[in-house]
Amino acid sequence: MEGIALVAIFGLDLREYRKQGREWLKQEQERIEQHKETAVQMDIWRKQIHADRVAEIFSVLREFHNFLIRSVHIDKTFGPGRDYSAFGNISLHPEGRIFPEYLALQEAYYLSYLVSDPLAAFMKERMTEADGLQRVNDSEEFHRKLMEFGRIQDGCED
Repeated sequence: MEGIALVAIFGLDLREYRKQGREWLKQEQERIEQHKETAVQMDIWRKQIHADRVAEIFSVLREFHNFLIRSVHIDKTFGPGRDYSAFGNISLHPEGRIFPEYLALQEAYYLSYLVSDPLAAFMKERMTEADGLQRVNDSEEFHRKLMEFGRIQDGCED
């Protein structure tokens, strides 16, 4: 009798163990599915954040381009032989302020490194071109570089 009872107890324990194993496996599968759904949501959020940052960066590029046009052709605050400071040469007037549009362009450049490598490479080229406009004394060379910078910006808006 005791042997039969022990075998019966063993059988019941084995059945309960298998039942718990199936429940654990089901819970684990549900947890994996939830993890997959969360990963998909996070990817969507990441893409949205990147899209917002890309739009912000290109908006800053357009604003800088508009600043160049305005400051060269209308306000005459920037042009051949000048840098992006209120006095035209920050090294001679260290208390002078740098134009906010240029500072915003620098921030957008640094932000681009957080978004993607291709965008960072693109922004590095734009920063090099923007920096190349500073202190160019020859008027023809300055305007050639300005036109080139403008063509690139116009191409970005397409």
